[in-house]
Amino acid sequence: MKHLLSILALFAIIISSGAEAATPARYSTDGDLMLPENWREWVFIGSPTSPDSMNSGEAYQPGFKYVYIDPESFAHWKKTGTFRNGTMIVQERLKVVEAEYMDNHALIPGDYIGLSAMVKDSKRYPDSIWGFFSFGRPPYGEQVPEIGSMDNLGCSGCHYEADQDWVFTRFYPVLLAAKPVFTANAPASGGSPGKDLYGKEWVAAKRFADGEMAGDGLGPLFNARSCDACHPDGSRGKFEFWADGTIKGDSLLLKVGAGKYGDPIYGGQIQPRAVSGIEGEGQPAVRFEKIRDPSGTMLRKPVFELRDPAYGPLSEKSLIAGRVSPALHGFGDLEKVSEQTLIALSDPEDKNGDGISGRINRVTLFDGSTALGRFGWKAAQWSLEVQTGKAFRMDMGMSSKIMGPAWGDCTPRQKACYSAAHGERPRNDGREISNNVIKLVTDSVLDLVPTPPRGADPEGKQVFRQIGCAACHIPEVPLDDGGTSRMYTDLLLHDTGPGLADGFVEGSAGSGEWRTAPLMGLGWLMKKKEFLLHDGRARDVREAILWHGGEAAGAAQAYRDLENSQRYSLHRFLGTL
Repeated sequence: MKHLLSILALFAIIISSGAEAATPARYSTDGDLMLPENWREWVFIGSPTSPDSMNSGEAYQPGFKYVYIDPESFAHWKKTGTFRNGTMIVQERLKVVEAEYMDNHALIPGDYIGLSAMVKDSKRYPDSIWGFFSFGRPPYGEQVPEIGSMDNLGCSGCHYEADQDWVFTRFYPVLLAAKPVFTANAPASGGSPGKDLYGKEWVAAKRFADGEMAGDGLGPLFNARSCDACHPDGSRGKFEFWADGTIKGDSLLLKVGAGKYGDPIYGGQIQPRAVSGIEGEGQPAVRFEKIRDPSGTMLRKPVFELRDPAYGPLSEKSLIAGRVSPALHGFGDLEKVSEQTLIALSDPEDKNGDGISGRINRVTLFDGSTALGRFGWKAAQWSLEVQTGKAFRMDMGMSSKIMGPAWGDCTPRQKACYSAAHGERPRNDGREISNNVIKLVTDSVLDLVPTPPRGADPEGKQVFRQIGCAACHIPEVPLDDGGTSRMYTDLLLHDTGPGLADGFVEGSAGSGEWRTAPLMGLGWLMKKKEFLLHDGRARDVREAILWHGGEAAGAAQAYRDLENSQRYSLHRFLGTL
């Protein structure tokens, strides 16, 4: 048995080592980058050339620049149009030689004169995401330290202005030709500006004594570096509950405070990450209390907590609640539901006597006017652009005209965070994220088409209607362009009872009120056995239904009373969505 365990342990180590070896970058014990192996056999992506003769006799880094990317990263680029964590790009310079070629004057490559590399590793290089290295002239150094200067003369000082993710993609025709096209309106070079910005990993700002500035303005506190980190390819994000209660992943956030207000020290949301020189707020965690449903099913109620709080304890009055990052597919349809339709669907006084009193979240704006909310777990945002601006501020700590300030969710009591360098610039409309960037990212989300159904189950759909689920999860809602949304939501607030109440008020939405969550895409979550509901408490669709109370209590009881065959039929139908 001991031999078997040893073999299994060794096998696990081999698997783990294989996963870590996905990047070709190798480091010494001192953190120096080792000379890459066989880089000339990698994918050649281009050769920009800077001859002295075209630069007043002295070019900056003159030569032919043969540029290669590691094969695994190139394969990832072809699939996603993004550079994966672990990408390594190598540039080898060769002397420019003027020569005669077939009765023409020509520039041809001569001797090798230098080798440099850039490696993407957001954990190792938190400020710039990419590390930059020079192996010097031949014979190249076996290991070299990072070129660490984040200033306007160092590598990163130029690369932060590059076309995409610190890479000057316009110089590399092989990359441009291989980049996938995601939308019908995408340019011939592949992708779309909004898609690129959606996947962009933003970096911290840094200001210098001469007034120059580099970076974007990420943070100082943040949850993730990109939209894609929380909503990968527009899908619901990934997260895990570890055995010790630690929450891992970018896609389950902790909301803190009470009622309409955040915690006086930690603000409205816990950001566990921070730029260099600032401490993240702590480690999100959870423990579960067991609750027995009347059906006999044992449910689990999450009790969220902040471990190792960096800025002292939370206020005694503060609560903590979880928020899962939802899928974004089909949000364009939700934007097209007219206000007239929302008003027609609402029945706040339950005049039809069906026990369902869905109402609109009327959000009071700064000028005293009101807007009809439709986005977010409690429908507190009235447009997708506003939702995008909020995500930039709260999740990435980046300001825009829609939602500032530059220090994001930092509070005055977090003094180092409050006074850290920011990336606000006139060219970004005075903020860190320009109005145009907000629009482009929003447009990229609008381009995400609704998730297609996984089949049909008429019998299960009938049970769905019979027990009252369709009263809130309306199968079809008309759109203002003449189309129909089949996302199974009425976009209204409903009181779901004390079991799901979280103590927070958003707009006019009370503690136990939630916007009807769209069920489109639920089948894929069921197939992958993902946790459900707004905080991931439900381990399957059965538990999710049993947690419903308040206006949905009748439907939940009707579900308990179903025959097993009817219940299984309902589950099959939900699996088709």
